[in-house]
Amino acid sequence: MKYKFPFFLFFIVLFLSCKNEKQNLRALYQSGKIEEAKEACKSALENNPEDISALEILGEIFMKEGDLERAGVALDQAVELNPNNYENYLLRGNIFAAENNYEYAENYLREALKHNNKDYRIYFNLGQVLSNRDKFRESVNMYTKATEIKPDKVEIIQGRALAYEDLMMKDSAIVDYSNAIALDSMRPELYFLLGFIRYETGDVSTACIDFKKAADMGLEPANEMLLRCN
Repeated sequence: MKYKFPFFLFFIVLFLSCKNEKQNLRALYQSGKIEEAKEACKSALENNPEDISALEILGEIFMKEGDLERAGVALDQAVELNPNNYENYLLRGNIFAAENNYEYAENYLREALKHNNKDYRIYFNLGQVLSNRDKFRESVNMYTKATEIKPDKVEIIQGRALAYEDLMMKDSAIVDYSNAIALDSMRPELYFLLGFIRYETGDVSTACIDFKKAADMGLEPANEMLLRCN
C-alpha cells in the first residue's frame, strides 16, 4: 500500500522550506557576500518570479550599487506583492529621493509611516525630503519625531538644524549644532556650520573658535573663513 503524505505536513514542510530559503538569501546578503546573494536572488526569481524575499533583497542590492532603475523595478514588484511590508515603501521612497523625485518620495515614505510609526528612519528620511520640498516646518516636526525614537543620531539633529536655518530660527539651529557636537566632537563640518551661523548672527569671536576647530580637523573651507577672523 502506498503511503500518503498528509497534506498538512506537506504544507508545514513547504512553509519551512520557503522560510529557510528567505533566511539563506538574507544571511548571504547580510554577511557581505553581495554577488552570491545577487545570483541566489536571480536564481530564486527564475524558479518563482513572485519570490517576494528575492525581490526585496535584490532591490536593496541594486540600490546600494547605485542601479536605481533596476532597484525601483524590483521594489515596485515587491510592494505590489507584499503591500504590508513598510520597508519596501521606505526603500522605494529613498530611491525616488535619490532621483530627486521628492513628491513621489514623500508619498511612499508616508505610506511606510502608515504601516510602522516606530522606525526613526522613516521620520528622518521624511525630514530630508520635506526640506527639499521647502516644507521646512513639517521637516522640523519629522526630525523631532525621529529624535524621540533615536536621540543619539547626529545626522537627525544636524538635519533639523539645517531646517531651522531655512526657517531663520538661528538660535534653535545653534542649539542643535551644539548638541550634535556634544554627541560627536570629531565631525569638522559641525563646527564649520555652527561657526558660520554664529558669524551671521554677529558672534564673530565664538565663530572663529569654531572655524579654527574645523580647520584643525582638515576642513579646507574653514581656513577661508578664518581669514575673516584676522
